[in-house]
Amino acid sequence: MVRLLLLMLVLTLPLTAAPALAKETPKQAYLAAESYHRKLLKNSSWRNRRDKWETCAEKYLDVWRKDKKGPWAPAGLYQAGKLYIDLEKYSGKPADLERARDLLTQTRDFSSSRYSQEATKLLRRLPKATAPPVKPAVTKTPEVQKSPKAVTPPPREAGTTTPGGSITHIRYGSLPSRTRIVLDTTGDLRFTHGMLRHDPKNQKPKRIWIDIKGNAEKTLKSNISLPDDSRVKQVRSGLYKPGTTRVVVDAVNFSHYKVFSLKSPNRIVVDIWSGSVPASTPKVNVPKADVNELLAPDDLARQLALGVRRIVIDAGHGGKDHGAPGYYKGVSEKDIVLTIAKRLAVKLRQELKCEVILTRSTDRFLSLDERTTLANKKRADLFISIHANASRNRNAYGVETYFLNLAKDRDSINVAARENATSEKNISDLHTILNSLMKNAKINESSRLAQYVQNSLVSDLKGSYGDIRDKGVKQAPFYVLLGARMPAILVETGFISNKRECKRLSSAAYQEKICDGIVKGVKRYIDSTHPSPLAGHGA
Repeated sequence: MVRLLLLMLVLTLPLTAAPALAKETPKQAYLAAESYHRKLLKNSSWRNRRDKWETCAEKYLDVWRKDKKGPWAPAGLYQAGKLYIDLEKYSGKPADLERARDLLTQTRDFSSSRYSQEATKLLRRLPKATAPPVKPAVTKTPEVQKSPKAVTPPPREAGTTTPGGSITHIRYGSLPSRTRIVLDTTGDLRFTHGMLRHDPKNQKPKRIWIDIKGNAEKTLKSNISLPDDSRVKQVRSGLYKPGTTRVVVDAVNFSHYKVFSLKSPNRIVVDIWSGSVPASTPKVNVPKADVNELLAPDDLARQLALGVRRIVIDAGHGGKDHGAPGYYKGVSEKDIVLTIAKRLAVKLRQELKCEVILTRSTDRFLSLDERTTLANKKRADLFISIHANASRNRNAYGVETYFLNLAKDRDSINVAARENATSEKNISDLHTILNSLMKNAKINESSRLAQYVQNSLVSDLKGSYGDIRDKGVKQAPFYVLLGARMPAILVETGFISNKRECKRLSSAAYQEKICDGIVKGVKRYIDSTHPSPLAGHGA
């Protein structure tokens, strides 16, 4: 738990002081786990005790926790996965094989490690997981009435039962590689899920089912078609049995899916992905040096001279989320940044002749995920999130621009923590967050964009105003930037908690100067990425 909290400190979720890190290296942790493992296999009384097996697995997982991106991580995951396979032989519990399957699947993600190949071999030898038979129930919805034999993955339970809870609304969104279906609920409901085989006899595709326990009297009966989606044909829901609503997702073409719950507001989310690599396609191992070369500042975008046609401007906060309060009564971050975002959109359209989309043009609430989802759906070339900073120290002031990465200083940690405050992410999402951050291939491009914008913004403001502090370009794990598939930055336009900057940020003239500086920075970034055909050849 201590190690988990320390890692969360880096991701800015808690802001408490961190205890000293353990001195044990990943290699030492691995050797300790191996030693414990040998004792377990030699001692017959230990082999009959589940706690001993789980302790050994935790020791291997400690190796992964100490070296999540290094060579010891897949070794720890792989050995923990093998351990659960052996445990199942003694326990007879299918859950142990499922745990092994999860750990080996994570191991497989370390494609450059030999443990990845070994994990793949073990996964192929594991028996297919099956869901328990589903009892038929009388209902008006044929698909909910009777369930064919369910196959992998098995039912998984999550959430806690809330008396009287029910599904109130079903919505969806489609992206190039993922479809998200959201079931809005009135409580934190318990649910199970599984998958049904393709049924050619009855002309039915693969189906993902989610059984949700709640208020049967308020079951939402719905049949939603997704005509433009390549992965999902339709989503249906109805009463499955007293106290249980079944939602069925007719999946046409997909590689894998995930079902999980989120809070504030309560909802159950189904993510469905496509784009798996066919088994017949040979795997190409790209040397690490080549990948770094592609992601250098002089990157692929510059080499291909790709232009910028569409920009998404995100006005931070909104609706029930007021953001930081201003120094002056009645001034709030959500209103200031919305005004700046609108001005910026007009200037970008006029001066760069590109399409500009606002994530919000009114005072309405958007989750952090919805903002980047919109940018991805619109296939934006750039994403710029506008914010105003704040500090308990009323003397703090200055302008800074961020790009996505792990924070390196206390100030950046504090800024990210404040901007991430409305996120529904939980500690359980930590592994996914880290994976998304480390796999973000736009970090170098975002860093370049941030540098151009910061330099131009400070230069323009200093030309007209005194006491402008350049706080520089920084990095931090902002959730609003996490899912972006394009270069993305977050601009802190000033400290709304500072008397002078709050007054300036409320001024139309100052807002215009902010927008002028950002536009110039974006233009310089575009020029550096997409130079004129005559550049370097004389006029």
